[in-house]
Formats: sequence, C-alpha cells, structure tokens
Amino acid sequence: MFQIAAICKQAANQLPAAPLQWNVRIQALLACCLLLTAACAADPPRTAAEISADAALSARLHAALGADTVFYFAHVDIAADRGVVTLTGYVQTQEAKFQARRLAEAAGAARVIDLVKLDREDKHP
Repeated sequence: MFQIAAICKQAANQLPAAPLQWNVRIQALLACCLLLTAACAADPPRTAAEISADAALSARLHAALGADTVFYFAHVDIAADRGVVTLTGYVQTQEAKFQARRLAEAAGAARVIDLVKLDREDKHP
C-alpha cells in the first residue's frame, strides 16, 4: 500500500506545473486516491481457523438438510465464508425455502444469504 502512495506522489511531482496542466495533476491524484481506497477495502485472507470453522458449519448444515424428512434439499448448494452462509439452487416450495434458511441459522450461521429459487414441478410439461 505504501508503494502505491509513493508511486502516486512521484507521478504527481513529475507532471508539468503549467496552469493548464493542473486538471491532469488533480486527475492523477484522484486516481491514486481511488487505488488506495480499493486496496484498503479488500478483505484479508481467511485464517486457517476461519476456514476450518466454515467447513464445520457447511458440514453441519449439509447433514441437517440431508436429515430433513419433510423436504428435498438435494439441489441446494451451501457456501460458508466467515460464518455467513449463502444458499443457492432450487427447491419445490416456499416452505422448503424457509426450512433451509431455518436450518442454516440453527447450524450456527451468523447470517444467511438466501438465493434459493423456487422450481415448481407443475411448470414442466
């Protein structure tokens, strides 16, 4: 990150100082600020403990979905990242969608992002 700041400062100092060139200098400085902001906003890599905790959470949820005797969850995919579970795929009913979310919360998800779609059997000929 400090290298980006040094490059930006060097680039700003090398630009001509003519009055008409000030907008170019300002544009270069704004671009550098945007680069610095983007570099600081990125999430740090997950630690081994976070990876292990996410894998355990995914395993618990996968087991819970598989053990449900009322709904069919074979087409629901699970992704866990820092305790946040994302559910994707499809189910047959709205009740199954709600149950998948409830099971994710019961498995220990800090937050659930529910992207599961409804795919009704009656729409297929």
